[in-house]
Amino acid sequence: MNSIRTLIILPLAFLLAFCSVDKKEEAKDGVQDSTKISIENTVSRPKSKEILSLKYKINPGEIIKYRLIVDTDNTQKIKADSVITQKMKQRVDHFIEVKGLKNDDKKGSSDIQFKITGINIDAEVGGEKYTYKSGQTLDEKGKMLFGQYEMLMNVPVTIKVQSNGEITSIKGSDPILKKLIEMQPAGAPQPSSEEKANFIEMMNQEVLKPIAQKVFRLLSDKVVGVDSSWSQTFPTKLGIFNLSNVITSTVTEIAEEEGDKVAKLRVDLGVLSGRDPIPDSGEIKYEFEDPEITGDGEILFSVTNNRLFSSKTITKVYYKAKMTSKDSEGKTVVIEKEDNTVTVNNIYIAK
Repeated sequence: MNSIRTLIILPLAFLLAFCSVDKKEEAKDGVQDSTKISIENTVSRPKSKEILSLKYKINPGEIIKYRLIVDTDNTQKIKADSVITQKMKQRVDHFIEVKGLKNDDKKGSSDIQFKITGINIDAEVGGEKYTYKSGQTLDEKGKMLFGQYEMLMNVPVTIKVQSNGEITSIKGSDPILKKLIEMQPAGAPQPSSEEKANFIEMMNQEVLKPIAQKVFRLLSDKVVGVDSSWSQTFPTKLGIFNLSNVITSTVTEIAEEEGDKVAKLRVDLGVLSGRDPIPDSGEIKYEFEDPEITGDGEILFSVTNNRLFSSKTITKVYYKAKMTSKDSEGKTVVIEKEDNTVTVNNIYIAK
């Protein structure tokens, strides 16, 4: 059951779905240091003379509804004396509402109310199907599988968004913690103040921010035209691998979409990887091949209304590992594992 729960929650984590976030890394002296997203902008001989700014701005009181659909297709293959293959397919359908609260033109930032109003899930794991629609009454099994989604529902948090889309703060997520505590079995120990603070920080940075960052895709803070490009670099971890993800965005066209002037952007993901030392495990030897990670997609940004119009990105992650050991009779045992995941993120303004 735990493995199923891990698979179900996977798309809620941000792995490598083109989400730009701040990560904290441990410095050599043991001091926690915040690593900022690195953005490099280059304008190279625009095909047209039209130059424009890609800036987010939602007027106070204005409400925009988005729909975010995340499709995940995962295949795990374990080879030992025989080959065991497990497949997982999952669609997580998010209904999102954003409302403008306050704009600070001098600082180039906006306070936005961000709220997830619904989540529907259809999943198949190892041939067994699971469905979930937010708001339904959950039994104990349902709480274990889908409780982490239910506690997100209809909690309005305030996010501060820079004009280029960077989310710099999230406030007001305490009700999510309250819902989690209410879901615990009777007599369960109450979390300490430190545990509460850690949970809220994790929820803000690892759950809410990655979803919100899909609505506010990180753009250039400089004027651009057709052929303008910029890159964002941010670190993530995948097992022992330290990944440096480079997302390059290029303006390919300035067009019209449903009456709006729209900038079309192509995005491409490139990944550089290093690795931590493999711990000495005595008679057990581990081998890890470098992961193969690729991604691409398209973003449509409304220049007329200063907001994301739609976005579709695809990420593919493949990695392979091998474990060699001895059995009780001294024979060599080799276990190989392959993991292949394709994730499609599709977001658009809901009518």
